[in-house]
Amino acid sequence: DESDIRLKKTKEVIGFIKCLKAMALEEVFIKKISDVREKEMHFLLIEGILKALLMFVTQASGIVIILLTFSFYNLIEGETPDEGIIFSSLALFSNLMVALFLFPVVLQHLIRAAVSNVP
Repeated sequence: DESDIRLKKTKEVIGFIKCLKAMALEEVFIKKISDVREKEMHFLLIEGILKALLMFVTQASGIVIILLTFSFYNLIEGETPDEGIIFSSLALFSNLMVALFLFPVVLQHLIRAAVSNVP
């Protein structure tokens, strides 16, 4: 993980600060830490973009599922659904959406658990 590498290099610099000052190597180690920090920031940016995309898809999928369901009903039955079918379907979809909205959170925790168990 880039954060761990950066933290390790920072601890390394702090531990050898007197030696670095005596040999005038501060700039070399600052550059190494900065390079690793840039990589870490790049990965954090990608992670943020992917999280935002996943949340958008999850939120939008509820509306898309409802629209597709009523469209297929109209296509198969050849008529528009009446109020009873619409309201009972919306109540059912409302219950299903809770599980759908929790999916990104559960997925994120599963990925973190899988990564933390890697030897």
